[in-house]
Amino acid sequence: MPRSNETIARRARLLLRIVAMTLVPATAIAADVDVFHADSLAGPMREIKHAFEARNAGVNLRLTSGVSRDLAARILSGDVCDVFAPSSPAVISRGLSAAAHGSATR
Repeated sequence: MPRSNETIARRARLLLRIVAMTLVPATAIAADVDVFHADSLAGPMREIKHAFEARNAGVNLRLTSGVSRDLAARILSGDVCDVFAPSSPAVISRGLSAAAHGSATR
């Protein structure tokens, strides 16, 4: 069952809050958080970026959009991101998790 953009945006905001609490101490002056996300999330992620940065002074969300499988391949090739928001959990279970366990499939 497809999720609504509102549900996806809510979950993405929660994930970014958790990341910010983990990566950015309260006394931090500036920090960049790299977010790889599916093209389909571009609208909600732009809104989240503006709202998040307004509430978290000094934190810059650097958004990189693309096809989820391609972004996962970049991660497997060594590109680093703090948050990965694919369009489907299958990209993680079939791609990243499988690769971590030595059985990546496309």
